[in-house]
Amino acid sequence: MQTFLLLSENKNFIEKELSRFKDKLHVSPFDIIETFAEISLGIDVVRQLLKNSQLTPFKGSHRLIIIRDINKATREAQNALLKFLEESLPSTVIILLSDNLQNILPTVVSRCQIIKEKTNHKKNNIKNKDFKSIFLKLLAANIKQRLSYVQKEILQRQDAYIFVKNLTDLLDSELTTSTHPLLDPLETARLLKKVSSASRFLDNNVNYKLVLDILLLGLPKV
Repeated sequence: MQTFLLLSENKNFIEKELSRFKDKLHVSPFDIIETFAEISLGIDVVRQLLKNSQLTPFKGSHRLIIIRDINKATREAQNALLKFLEESLPSTVIILLSDNLQNILPTVVSRCQIIKEKTNHKKNNIKNKDFKSIFLKLLAANIKQRLSYVQKEILQRQDAYIFVKNLTDLLDSELTTSTHPLLDPLETARLLKKVSSASRFLDNNVNYKLVLDILLLGLPKV
């Protein structure tokens, strides 16, 4: 059994990847099972999927099971899905689809090979070219203003990753090359540790807005 998690907000990317899998595996339409987690993924459906996955492929060597919007499945359904992921035959390929990792159980994520759309770095650079000035404003902001920034600007998990990466790069630069540092070097080093922790929390599927709230509330006030 092989399990993949396709992550993207771009529907075209998702559909192209699905087509690539179908072509690569030479899967017959009769051996493709597709369901929507939010609408129909209950425990009974998971049991039926497990039963179907034990069947010999109608044609060819693989059976393909696609579960869309896995991030919208209930916790109970995802726990039931774990048994399905563990007991399916080697000939079964399972593809989970989602636009983000939020609300997907870490135990489900850990059993998947994750395929993500490559980030458009040019777009991110344009979005974050004034990051230093943004950081200075956040340092001067009060609690309400910092939380407001998260609500207005961090709209998806990718935004949180971009913010954390930009802050890491800025603080690294402050410690190594800046002749007029924004913060005391010891304070910068402490903040880098907090940013590193935030990055780990994001990787472990913690709510991205909560991670950024905590990070910004921990910024020193200048």
